[in-house]
Amino acid sequence: MSDTELTSQEVIAQHENSVSGTRNWPLGFVRGLSNSEYQHGPGLSNSGLKLLRKSPWHYHAWNHLAVPEWLLVEDDAEERAALFAGTLCHCATLEPEAFDQRYVVGPTLNKNSTAWKTFVEEAKPRQAITRKQREVAHAQAAALRNLADVAEILDGGEFEVSGYWRDPVTGVLCRCRPDCLNRLFGTATAPASMVLDVKTTKDASSLSVVENTIARYGYHHQADWYSRGVEQITGAPVAGFIFAFVESTYPFACRVVELDGETRDIARQDNDDALALYAYCEREASWPGYSPVCEMVSLPRWARSAE
Repeated sequence: MSDTELTSQEVIAQHENSVSGTRNWPLGFVRGLSNSEYQHGPGLSNSGLKLLRKSPWHYHAWNHLAVPEWLLVEDDAEERAALFAGTLCHCATLEPEAFDQRYVVGPTLNKNSTAWKTFVEEAKPRQAITRKQREVAHAQAAALRNLADVAEILDGGEFEVSGYWRDPVTGVLCRCRPDCLNRLFGTATAPASMVLDVKTTKDASSLSVVENTIARYGYHHQADWYSRGVEQITGAPVAGFIFAFVESTYPFACRVVELDGETRDIARQDNDDALALYAYCEREASWPGYSPVCEMVSLPRWARSAE
């Protein structure tokens, strides 16, 4: 597939003029598309595949049905803080020049105070953060950029560019949004890309801990999905997909890893299966959940006292 260069305005205009929804959605890399526009746009994403692996009904409920307003209220303060800290780290690492355009450090005040709430309102459209949040994000970014493997990919890379392609087997419109895509690897006659994904984590102290994190959150599926997207769009191989983990607490230790061949094969098969399932459900307009009939169960082996 050719590498189509489009602006966000061109993409949105074509989408709004398209009666068929995804049928006429332009393929290739899109620059300037906000994360919100990407998240609410068409195409099967890595997060969509994750829902499909749970059940087609989960995908359908979150993507095709009206999600109840009460469900969108973020009431888990710890999870919300962790996600926002990851957003700050990403911005400081990938787009440091945009950090002060998006965020502003507020005075040292109780966040429940009237003075703080007034500052938050007056700071808009920038988002108010604390001095500690700013310092942590920049310290994490500095730690990551001190790693040779990370610095090499960041140098000359493009950040959070949205990519769209059609799966050659099913015809399904697919999408990805790599943290950093560097297309300067390889040679003039044999071009290649490298992809970098930044992850904040509580613990990266050992390879086994990182492996468990990758398995728990399905990061191996993400690596395969993004790699196949980049390869479909550019027509050139992805030489490597690198995960850069940085801990969320001082001294912000880092670990850089790449998936081995067996793990990549497992991820590719899992994604192929989920993609085929999606194509079937879309074609049949059927999005089943768990089994609708009563099933027989038994205790797991570890709980059987007689054994």
